[in-house]
Amino acid sequence: MNKKIIIIIAFAFTFLTISISTYFLFFFENTATYIRDGKNSLTTGDYEEAAISFSKAIKRSPNNATALSGHGISLNWLGRFDESLKSLSKAVKLEPENEDIWLSKGYSESNTGDYEEAKKSFDKVLKLDPDNTYALSEKGWVLYESGDNEEATKVFNDLIDIDPKNAIAYAGIAAIHLWVEDFDKALVSSEASLKVEPGYAFAWLTKGGALIGLDRDDEALISFDEALKNDPKDPYAFTSKAAALSNLGRSNEALEAFDEALSLDPAYSLGWLGKGIVLKKINKDQEALDAFDKVSDKESELWSTAQKTKGTILEKMGRLNEANQAFAIAESINDN
Repeated sequence: MNKKIIIIIAFAFTFLTISISTYFLFFFENTATYIRDGKNSLTTGDYEEAAISFSKAIKRSPNNATALSGHGISLNWLGRFDESLKSLSKAVKLEPENEDIWLSKGYSESNTGDYEEAKKSFDKVLKLDPDNTYALSEKGWVLYESGDNEEATKVFNDLIDIDPKNAIAYAGIAAIHLWVEDFDKALVSSEASLKVEPGYAFAWLTKGGALIGLDRDDEALISFDEALKNDPKDPYAFTSKAAALSNLGRSNEALEAFDEALSLDPAYSLGWLGKGIVLKKINKDQEALDAFDKVSDKESELWSTAQKTKGTILEKMGRLNEANQAFAIAESINDN
């Protein structure tokens, strides 16, 4: 073979090798760059930008567990839990012993209402790390939301044994006491939570709820204002404040508080129900009917209460056919 041809072939092979090496270096460097950018955005709270960066990393490296988990965590912060779950489910298959991914996955599942799967995810974390306080806390809330108050109480007590200054655990126990209408114990647990963390908005809410149950509405109002001071964009806090104001006969102020709640979340069923009840109380019947019709949880106890109250107004107005329809809807929900 001609020596010149051999030299040219050798040169071409060397060039090709360098190009392939450069390509792979470029490829992986860009994946790492996108992951780094995503982590930085998470740290600064720019979750939309974080999700975009991790998504770009996934396009370059679809089986990169760090990119997938970062993408899922970003989407959790954005409230896009169904999308988050897709990324986290892939990530946890790649790294099944990574407790942080399991924890994030459980958080996604609990927010989609899949409490059984969420409990399994948190149990996986606790198998890897029995003293993981985040997993215990989230598991406690999942059990509470699914109606298993006994197990939830055990979990929150386990959390207190590990971390006696865990405000979330005391507030969780307070919420359980509220649910069973043991208002004295709810108040004690709420105050225990606030002793640990005086600015914990949820504990102020449970304290306010306990005080309403004990007919101490003036004090409850102070608690709800404290909750709003620490979390001024919580519709539930405004609704709770409205309930205390209504109990004190301050109906106009109660309506203003309901309107604040509904300005934050126009589809907030509890806000519309409460507003309707107060409007009925001050004989603004048509406005009350309009409010009840905006309760959007059509299969819930809220909808049943709205329809039942609507029926009483329609009955008073002489609109008996409509009243009977409303009562029938309420009864059908209760039967289910």
